[in-house]
Amino acid sequence: MFRPATASDAEAIRALTAGTGYFKPMEVETLEEVLADFFDHAHRLRHRCFVWDDTGTIRGYVYHAPEEMTDRTWYVWWIAVAAGQQGLGLGSKLLAFAEDDVHVLGGRLLVVGTSVTP
Repeated sequence: MFRPATASDAEAIRALTAGTGYFKPMEVETLEEVLADFFDHAHRLRHRCFVWDDTGTIRGYVYHAPEEMTDRTWYVWWIAVAAGQQGLGLGSKLLAFAEDDVHVLGGRLLVVGTSVTP
């Protein structure tokens, strides 16, 4: 089920991200900084982070935030699914959740950047 991420989820989110095989070590380090900022203060800036929690195990997450100085534009900064859960539709559920969340918050556009990983 979806739930807001908590500070105690940070290590599981980092490990999940590193374990996907899609993110470089530098990107995982950046994620650690993003999460530290999020739990410290960025959530007050309307940044949003949600996890898919399967009976105490995080299987995926999505992090999205509004883009400053735009007309209700939001960005998905991070989205990842645990390696053993990929290809089962969870990524689509995470994205649909973010789309719905942004819509409820009055967003007009959600941008998803993609990796240049082959």
